[in-house]
Amino acid sequence: MSDSKVSQKNPKEIHFNNKKMIQMEISKHVDENLHLKNSIVSLRVELENLQIKMQDSIQQAVSGSNKEVDLLKKTILLLREELESLSIKKNEEVQKAISDKESEITQLKLTIASLRIALEEAKFERNKSLQEMTAESTKEIEILQKSLIKLREKLELNQKIDWEK
Repeated sequence: MSDSKVSQKNPKEIHFNNKKMIQMEISKHVDENLHLKNSIVSLRVELENLQIKMQDSIQQAVSGSNKEVDLLKKTILLLREELESLSIKKNEEVQKAISDKESEITQLKLTIASLRIALEEAKFERNKSLQEMTAESTKEIEILQKSLIKLREKLELNQKIDWEK
């Protein structure tokens, strides 16, 4: 029956219905194309926004890194200057300590030389005194020996005289 209904329609109506269907299909495709174009535009805008946000994030990261690098460079420079200052100060202290010790060594050498001279003079004086004392003792011994000889001779003479008596 449905075939009969279709066949009963007139060709103008069929043509009109076909046109209407075609227009509906076209309208549907146009709507779909419009919707797809809007989606594309929306996605493009979203993509551009994401790219801008990404560029901003990259710029912030690069800026932060550059600031950190600059800070680290300044810190390195300050630490290097402090290290050089400490090295110079240490070298100066070492040089002063060496100079002080060399001065002390020189003073000690002079003191040693002075003490040696004083010791030599004391030895010389002691030897001189010993020699003088030895010479005096020798003279005194000689005098005493001569006196002893004279006294013996006198004693012997007196004993001889006494024996003869």
